[in-house]
Amino acid sequence: MFEQFLKKINGILHTNAAYNSQFGCVEQTSWIIFLKTIDNLNQNKQITIHIQTASAITTEQSVLLEEIKTSSQELVEIAQRLQQSIGKLQ
Repeated sequence: MFEQFLKKINGILHTNAAYNSQFGCVEQTSWIIFLKTIDNLNQNKQITIHIQTASAITTEQSVLLEEIKTSSQELVEIAQRLQQSIGKLQ
């Protein structure tokens, strides 16, 4: 796979008159590989940040869900007490 990538780059550079020497092709190939590596690293960082953000949102959502459950249980208890109070008044 890597060899095919290099052959493709060399084929493109050999067709360009400015890079007719072997040294020029090697230099340009090195730069292309370097820039491609930097681009891949940046993409990986963005993916990692996205995953971390998504997991942080999920954590925050689970905390909010627990708070809602707790509030719901408290509301049920209050409603039961109100029903008992009303029953005693009648």
